[in-house]
Amino acid sequence: MYYDLYKNINYIPILTIISFFSLFVANILYIIALKNNANINIMAIIIALAPIITIILSYIILNHPFSSKSIFAFFIIFIGLIIILNEK
Repeated sequence: MYYDLYKNINYIPILTIISFFSLFVANILYIIALKNNANINIMAIIIALAPIITIILSYIILNHPFSSKSIFAFFIIFIGLIIILNEK
């Protein structure tokens, strides 16, 4: 289980920096959107898609296989988004 961590230990500092800046940029864009009277419902849906995007990008970039937990979470998030979108 920890073999992958030790194998990729050199990437941890750069991934930490990328994560920090992506979170920083995301929050800045969120604040700008709020100041410009953006549709908050659409913004909430986009933010709810973040775990799905993370799962997909981890498969594409890191070749991390889908586990049963991630597939289950993927479908739960999609079902929640469908429920939210159909409440209008």
